[in-house]
Amino acid sequence: KYKFINIVICSNDSIFAAGNYDNSIYIFDKYSGKRKLLIKAFKLPPLAVQFHPINSDVIVFSARRAIIVWNIKENKLIRKIESSVFPVSAANVNYNGKLIAIAGIDNSIKVYDLNNNIKINYFKGHQANVTSMSFVSSFDTIATVGLDNKMHYWLLNDTTQKKAIKVI
Repeated sequence: KYKFINIVICSNDSIFAAGNYDNSIYIFDKYSGKRKLLIKAFKLPPLAVQFHPINSDVIVFSARRAIIVWNIKENKLIRKIESSVFPVSAANVNYNGKLIAIAGIDNSIKVYDLNNNIKINYFKGHQANVTSMSFVSSFDTIATVGLDNKMHYWLLNDTTQKKAIKVI
C-alpha cells in the first residue's frame, strides 16, 4: 500500500510525516502509529518533507519546482514558493523557521526567506550532487556535503562569495 520516499519527525516528537509515491503526505501519530491526516494536494510525489521547527507546519519540496507550506492542524495550504530547483536532492529549514535551503542535482544551493517568499542567496561550488545540508546554529552559515566528497560552509549574508570554505 505504501511506497514512502522520505520521512521526518516533528520537533515535539509526537507525529511524523512521510512522503509517498502516490503524491501524498501521510501524517502519523508516533505513539499509536495511526494515521492522523492524509494530504493529497500534489500532482507529483514530494521529493522532501520537513517540519517547521516552531509551529509544526509541513514544508514540502515538490517535484513541480515548488516549496509548499501546509498547516496540518487546519489541513490547508498556507504558502507556495516557486523554485527553479529540480529535482531537489537535499533540503533543510533553519532553527527559527525563517529560512529554507534546497539543493538540486545541478550542484547548486538556494536559500529562501520563507516568510517573504523570496530567494536571498545562491551558492555553487560542489562538483557533484549535494546530498545533505544543515543550518549552523549561529543562523549565518549552512553546511553542505556532496558526492564530490567535500563539505562546504556557506556564509548566508555574503552574496559575493565565490567559493565555500572546504573542510578536509
